[in-house]
Amino acid sequence: MITKKETVAVCIPTYNQAGYLQQAVESVLNQTHLPDEIWISDDASTDDTEKVGLKLAKEYPIIKYIRQKSNLGMGGNPNWLMRQPQTDFVAKLDSDDFYNPGYLEELVNLMKKNPQAGYAHCNVNQVNEKSVIGRQRLLNRKQEYVDGAASLKGLVMGYRVAANIILFRRIAIESVNFWDPNLAFADDWDLAVRLADQGWGNCFSPNILANYRVWSGVGNIRQKRKLDEIKG
Repeated sequence: MITKKETVAVCIPTYNQAGYLQQAVESVLNQTHLPDEIWISDDASTDDTEKVGLKLAKEYPIIKYIRQKSNLGMGGNPNWLMRQPQTDFVAKLDSDDFYNPGYLEELVNLMKKNPQAGYAHCNVNQVNEKSVIGRQRLLNRKQEYVDGAASLKGLVMGYRVAANIILFRRIAIESVNFWDPNLAFADDWDLAVRLADQGWGNCFSPNILANYRVWSGVGNIRQKRKLDEIKG
């Protein structure tokens, strides 16, 4: 269990994910250590996301549901949302992904052990639209903690971080001014590089603590656009 009280918020940016939002939120509510706050930012969805969000916020007092008046976009919505909590740690969870029960407890404890870590991440299951596990996405890494220099080297060499399922130290992500809103597909990699360049290390758990959804037919397109942004 988490021995010393560290405040934690989970931020869920969403757009037209009414069919998955409840699963994401329930995975947070089923944690072995509950967060202090759950923030949902609805980026002016046109489906039933608002209905789902309001229902969840009414049922669970720790949920703060905000509907944006206009669409902020893939970069703007998470950037706005992650600036709201004033907790020690802030996790970003995309609304079509979901946690396994020990995610927060394990990663918060890793961050407490390693105060120079700007973020913590883990191995994940890859699931499809029906939440069926297709494969495990495993990072070939043994170290629990790497410093900023080693992290930067690894990122340049091509190791991947599922930043949509990462737990951040709030002062670390604030120090680099969050994501670059001009990037839509390489934003997670860019953020990890900037954190490492500022000297922030990172923690890693080899356990599978979350589930990352990949939609049929979009993986290769997204990867190409990400590479194009990095080259640009």
